[in-house]
Amino acid sequence: MTAAQDVTTKQAHAMRHDARRRFWRLVLRLENDKIRPPMAFRNAVGMMVPLVLGLLVGHLNIGLVACLGAFNVSFSDGGDPYPQRAKRMLLACALVATAVVTGAASGSDTALRLVWVAAWAFAAGLGVSLGTAAADLGLISTVTLIVFTNRAMPLNMALASGGIALLGGLMQTALSLFLWPFARYGPERKVLAHLYRDLANMASSPQAKRESLPLTSSTLLAHGSLASLDRDHSIEAERYRSLLNQVERIRLSLFAMRRSHPPADELLGMSQAKTLIDAELLARDVLTQVADMLDSGTLAAAGVNQARLTERMLALDMLAQDQLATPTAAKADDGDNKSKPAAPLLPGSQVPQATLSSSLLMALTGQLRASLDLAQRAVMVDRAAEAIRQPAPRELMAQAWGQILLANMTLRSSALRHGLRLAACTFVGQLIGVVFNLPNAYWIPMTIVLVLKPDFSGTFSRGLLRLGGTLIGLGVATVLFHLFPDSVWPVVAMIALFGFAVRCWGPANYGIFAVLVTAFVVCLLALAGSQPKMVIAIRGIDTAIGGIVGLLAFAAWPTLEASQVMYRFAELLDAYGNYFALLYDGLKQPASLLPKKAMEIKLRARLARSNLEASIDRIRSEPFMQPEHLSLLGGMLASSHRLVRAFMAIEGYIGASAEPLASCMPLNKLVQGVTDSVAAMAEALRSKPGTVAMLSGRQPSDLRGEFVALARQMRAAKPQLDAREKSLLLELDRVVNSANTLREQVEQWWSAGQMKVNTQQGDLSPVPR
Repeated sequence: MTAAQDVTTKQAHAMRHDARRRFWRLVLRLENDKIRPPMAFRNAVGMMVPLVLGLLVGHLNIGLVACLGAFNVSFSDGGDPYPQRAKRMLLACALVATAVVTGAASGSDTALRLVWVAAWAFAAGLGVSLGTAAADLGLISTVTLIVFTNRAMPLNMALASGGIALLGGLMQTALSLFLWPFARYGPERKVLAHLYRDLANMASSPQAKRESLPLTSSTLLAHGSLASLDRDHSIEAERYRSLLNQVERIRLSLFAMRRSHPPADELLGMSQAKTLIDAELLARDVLTQVADMLDSGTLAAAGVNQARLTERMLALDMLAQDQLATPTAAKADDGDNKSKPAAPLLPGSQVPQATLSSSLLMALTGQLRASLDLAQRAVMVDRAAEAIRQPAPRELMAQAWGQILLANMTLRSSALRHGLRLAACTFVGQLIGVVFNLPNAYWIPMTIVLVLKPDFSGTFSRGLLRLGGTLIGLGVATVLFHLFPDSVWPVVAMIALFGFAVRCWGPANYGIFAVLVTAFVVCLLALAGSQPKMVIAIRGIDTAIGGIVGLLAFAAWPTLEASQVMYRFAELLDAYGNYFALLYDGLKQPASLLPKKAMEIKLRARLARSNLEASIDRIRSEPFMQPEHLSLLGGMLASSHRLVRAFMAIEGYIGASAEPLASCMPLNKLVQGVTDSVAAMAEALRSKPGTVAMLSGRQPSDLRGEFVALARQMRAAKPQLDAREKSLLLELDRVVNSANTLREQVEQWWSAGQMKVNTQQGDLSPVPR
């Protein structure tokens, strides 16, 4: 073995060890932000009220069905804005009721039951393409359907059971929405407060941290949470939308201020460096106050000091004025009146950089003042006014969903593969129960539905946690029934306790969820009259069978994340190309950079980047990935980040003034070259190896040559560039460098020996060496 082969072997061994370590970290991870005791308490109340009432009036079966309906609908509860929550929970109520009716009505016909459950499971699996909410609703309704296929009833009784489950779900929904009339915009305020607090932390963070493109998850969450206000034309709703818009403007101003200065102190000058730091600290104080006001809901509870806020805003105004005066008389660092040299000039320019800094500072001051005013007015309102609503464009939403589902009707789609795998496994799981005549055999397909996920890490981590958690939960139930044999009210108390615990700590870790939900179900069945010892033994066996079937099916036909990551990278490049084209229009005419259109494009780009980063994180837990593949993926992601950071800085310069930046700059060829290169890379990532050069017909050096030609034309047309034009030229240089680097990395990814392409299935998978 050569030295190079020995190094490669050691790297592969270290990589596999690292993948195992990350996998177990994923399995044991506890997501503390998902622990919500208040929500769990109201969910437990929603489950227990119908159960206790049914027990007291002598109709325990009715109480149990209503309790199950409330329990299933509780998984659609959340802390998001009330309109979104109401729609989701009402849809969950309808799906659960439908699953109860159709499951109970088809339970007596074995063939119909097998086909119907498999078809429902396929639809639920395909629904993951519509987002997390659709995936959760599909999971909840499929589990409900499987449970009630084991409770065969005549049609009239099935309809009655569906109605009872619907009432239980509606009671759960009513408890969740109880405070809507009293705190209509409470959830929106909380989301915005979190976003402004993150922005305040970003304002005072080091440059390296700030250039890692923070706020993506917070911004996506905020836009998703406030989407329901798009048809709300009340003054209050307009204020919250405006607060969200100001976040993006402030973020761009802070980002452009930092990017507009060279990093070295000898170029920046001590006075300008101090001004930049002072401005960031003042902005942090104002943003923190805005976050506190939105979080508390009142000025008094937020501890707002109006005098201090006024002082901070005046200080920002003075900083901007000082920067504006820098070209003629620089300020002394020690505060005396001695004459100092003018502020350092950027290379090749006779206009001080302070001119651009002043424009950005004045823009930032106005944005902070607007945010402060909006937040104060929002929390001073005693009661939300009635909203004037327009009819929801349901036909447009249905059309969009239809297009998404149609686009996923290909075996390259992880959603379609997941749906087919889920349907086949639930059919096999039910068939095992029928052939071997197993009691309570519905636990087999139910375990399959709960274990199988579209990705490798999710499926195998859930499989292990489900099996281990079920065994522990059965052990806990065994101990409890040994302590409280043949006692009704202690069992009711245990149901309440486990119901609360499932909703409180279950979302934080699936293993904890499996333990608690197992004990909860065993208690429910014991209350319904089943023998606990028999239930515990059968559930353990059926869960083991279902878990093994699900894991074997995924191992036989896996959907590794490596087969999806390049498509997600292509989606990211598509979004970045659209963003750059939009910026070009803004460079020619700043007024054409419409905020709504820009925000839509940037949101698509952020969502694509978030999906890509999550995909790369999942890849790290998958087997067979070579170290060089992961290293190259990380490099490609870093290059794309550098590219979009340059785009963001350009947008910040556009917003600093109403004057067009491209009036004397022949940008057409360079912009066209960049957009062509980005489009070619995106197309290549969706295609076969070796197609990068063929698709674009442009060599990487072309962009550099066009940039050099642009710089020469600019110097010939205008020898003395102002600060904004000089900064724009620097950012365009970064754009060219990042695009060329990314192109080389894409070609390397597709080079011989790196990846193989299965042209029949469209899969991309690493080649073992």
